[in-house]
Amino acid sequence: MTARPKPKLHDKFAPGTPTVKVTQLEAAIRQLVQAIEMFFFDKDPVSIHSLTRNAEEILSTILETKGLKSMWTTMIEAVKPERQEEFRKMVDGARTAFKHRVIDEGEMIEMPLEMNDLFLFIGTHAVHTNWPDIYKLNPELALFEGWYIVHHPGALSDSSPGAPMVKKIASSPALQTLTKQDFYHEFYEIVRAALK
Repeated sequence: MTARPKPKLHDKFAPGTPTVKVTQLEAAIRQLVQAIEMFFFDKDPVSIHSLTRNAEEILSTILETKGLKSMWTTMIEAVKPERQEEFRKMVDGARTAFKHRVIDEGEMIEMPLEMNDLFLFIGTHAVHTNWPDIYKLNPELALFEGWYIVHHPGALSDSSPGAPMVKKIASSPALQTLTKQDFYHEFYEIVRAALK
């Protein structure tokens, strides 16, 4: 007697049930874009964090399979060696608590909100650097990078292409006073057109 093949998950639903097919890279980009949209419109920071870190994990794994440094490794290496373990614990605390089994459902988790900014920037920059064609198709990525640089001008190294011009633009008081929503509405179409 031969064993029957195990049914696929979608076979358990009614015939003709719609499905979606995406690559892991597409899934990571979609999560990152959704997290950025949520960020600009002040949606739930826990959901933003989870989406961003899921995307980071997928993108890092893809980079590692190509023999490149993961986003996580690159970030850790930017921290002074004597502070790396402290940084790792601070950054991974919320991720571990949100992703893994519950040990104490009443335990409070403290998550620095700027971690979302940092991981969104790292994710957008990784896509910009490693998948420029995909970056151009998703203006949210460039829009977030622009917002981040306006609010964290020191994040852009002086050797980055166009750094002096970008830093000069980013120092504009008018840009720094825009709310996130206003920044999104003001620049989304401009960024989208520029990426074409």
